[in-house]
Amino acid sequence: MALTPCTTRIYHVFLASPGDVSAERQQVRRFFDDYNRHTAHIWNARFEVVDWENYSTIGVGRPQELITRQTLARFRESLALVIGVMGQRFGSPTGAAESGTEEEFEWAMEARKETGFPEIKWFFRKIDQFSAPSDPDQIEEALAQWKKVRNFRKRMQDLNDPVFFTEYPGESGFAKVFEHDLNLWLASPDRYWAAELAESRKMAAVALPAEFDAELYRADLLKRFVNLNFEMLDTTGANYSNVRLWSVFVPQSVRESHQYNPRLLEIPKEHQQRLLDAGEITAEELEETERQVERLRQDYFSQPRRPVLDVIDEAPRSGSPSDARKLVILGDPGSGKSSLIRYLALRWANIAEPALRDTQPVPLVIELGPYGRWPYDGQKSFIRYLEEGLVWHSWPHGLLDRLIGQNGRVVLLLDGLDEIFDVTTREAVINDIQRFNSQFQHLPILVTSRVVGYQPQRLRDAGFRHFMLQDLDADQIAAFIERWHEVTFDDAE
Repeated sequence: MALTPCTTRIYHVFLASPGDVSAERQQVRRFFDDYNRHTAHIWNARFEVVDWENYSTIGVGRPQELITRQTLARFRESLALVIGVMGQRFGSPTGAAESGTEEEFEWAMEARKETGFPEIKWFFRKIDQFSAPSDPDQIEEALAQWKKVRNFRKRMQDLNDPVFFTEYPGESGFAKVFEHDLNLWLASPDRYWAAELAESRKMAAVALPAEFDAELYRADLLKRFVNLNFEMLDTTGANYSNVRLWSVFVPQSVRESHQYNPRLLEIPKEHQQRLLDAGEITAEELEETERQVERLRQDYFSQPRRPVLDVIDEAPRSGSPSDARKLVILGDPGSGKSSLIRYLALRWANIAEPALRDTQPVPLVIELGPYGRWPYDGQKSFIRYLEEGLVWHSWPHGLLDRLIGQNGRVVLLLDGLDEIFDVTTREAVINDIQRFNSQFQHLPILVTSRVVGYQPQRLRDAGFRHFMLQDLDADQIAAFIERWHEVTFDDAE
């Protein structure tokens, strides 16, 4: 069965401002970059910030008219929002308005009058006292600019068709005000993407059980997984203890693996023999793989590289209660399997608006190494482990049964099947996975494991699809380096 890819809808956001609010402009871009990476998947949407700096080029004609044609007019049909930011400068006359920012505002107002969109939001830096430039010759011009800003703001107050505007307390306070407002705005059911998604899925509002403290669980998730895990690296002398996984994580790509194990024949013959002696693989499996390796290799590499989050997000949307909802993600040591599981948990925890977060599946994370070592006297189960084991969040008895019983309410994330080194114990855990899968067929399940030593057939027979993590490509490496530099260095060079 082939996965059915979802169509991502792109909405455009225009950013208008004079030149004295460059830090705020960067905050706007950063907000939407983070939102696209972490939250916009809920809507099958992406929000692209458009401005004159990145979308306009030189040409013949009045400069601001060129900018408008290459930005606002170009994306008119998908322009959802115009964001304006002003500090103490208003800008320079364009020949049609007192500044380019004002002309862009006029265009947006006229478009909204005709079509109902884009929506318009304006953010004014709170200035209680005029700040004069150090050069005396520039004071008069700076004062005139500030007066124009104040007149522009008053004009907004007097409009018959009101425009949202608010103040923010200086450059350092912009992010908090902006993010709070935009998170509310983006999550509102009145937005196009939210309304269309609700209609297409016909989502029924099912209340969470009253005894489930979502905020407490969110806090425990953040406490457990917020920092990047450096257990496998020597970080002596490095100040990496506060690097947030959320800030630097770059989603990998995957290929679907039907029967071919692309790592098995790459290991030395003597290690293959050790695996045979330990019962990790069988002679028949090795012989069969060697005989068919070329055909299977071609089939594997013919599978397209796909973003791992696309594969994971499509699983719960499958129309069937079992097909495509069960996944195994395979990878080499250090390839990012555990980071992926932790990121998925944080993605839920970092949805800013509780009402929106409550529409998404609650991630139940179980590290299979500790689960396998759990000394339970009787038949183990994942529910019993979360309720009775020494885990990082306390679950009242019976609550998990009620949560799991609500269709679409929970996703089970099982990390590190390979961390169970005893073969007999690992077989018992696979039995637990199969039993849980049979009992809760509607529930999405994601399992991670190393490639070497993993026996895929039992979970494949239970309906689990297998995907292999791929090495980061050049663009993904560049994205990681950029994010790492941003959070670990103070300078911008």
